[in-house]
Amino acid sequence: MNTQMPLFTPLSVETAPEKSRPLLENVQKSFKFIPNLFGVFANSPVLLEGYLGLEKVFDKGSLSAVERQVILLSASVENQCAYCTAAHSTVLKAFLHVPAGLLSRTRF
Repeated sequence: MNTQMPLFTPLSVETAPEKSRPLLENVQKSFKFIPNLFGVFANSPVLLEGYLGLEKVFDKGSLSAVERQVILLSASVENQCAYCTAAHSTVLKAFLHVPAGLLSRTRF
């Protein structure tokens, strides 16, 4: 049985520090919910702002949305992060409409 407590708890718009609230509101509008990663980052408004800024810069590059998600999925698999692997797989399937069969044939 795992009895470890998380170091940081994911926050909501209502429980986040004031400076994180507008950032989380934008995340919620974008995803229709607040993914745990963003909720945890909201504990530090500077961290959340920095991550969102990095994400924005990554989106400005020449890679398509699918290519960017495949890169993030590959990094998640390489780092053995089950949560991130599931999240990026979901984005590819549900939001970017990449067929699941295509993802299962991809070697990471």
